Amino acid sequence: GGEGVTHYRYKLDASNFGEERGVNASLALSNLSDGEHTIEVIGRDLAGNYQIESSSARFTWTVDLSPPALLTFSGVPENNTPQTTATITVSGPDISHYQYSLDSDTLSTEFEVTTPISLVSLSVGTHVLKVIGRDIAGNYMPNPVQISWTVVGPPNGGGGGFLFRGGVGGGSIGG
Repeated sequence: GGEGVTHYRYKLDASNFGEERGVNASLALSNLSDGEHTIEVIGRDLAGNYQIESSSARFTWTVDLSPPALLTFSGVPENNTPQTTATITVSGPDISHYQYSLDSDTLSTEFEVTTPISLVSLSVGTHVLKVIGRDIAGNYMPNPVQISWTVVGPPNGGGGGFLFRGGVGGGSIGG
């Protein structure tokens, strides 16, 4: 309460100041709508004097109950790629964190969007990456965003290496 303050009154947003409350009475606000809110508090001393409303203590904050709606990616491999690694960056309006899963795995721990997804040793075949974003208020997207691509093997099944023909002391290298 402040020195000498025994009671207070408060108002939320554009309402009027409410009933007097003792300084030991806690205040709980619930069912607040999305958007900006301001609470103003004025105190009363033992003599019954309230502080001037224009000098009230004020605090403004934003309630965000809406989940983010859009994720964007960069670094996603082209479809039908021989690449077996990928570094994928996640971003989007209001996205601060994300979780992901690759190919039916469980969701990862949470990462900040400044940390890219680093995939290594991807096998030949189709890969499905699912990502779900979170905003700074803690709201998660209702559904993950899914992207996919296919890693292909070398052409004609060859390894792209060399074939050594010959025995000890001689031979040739061919492809």
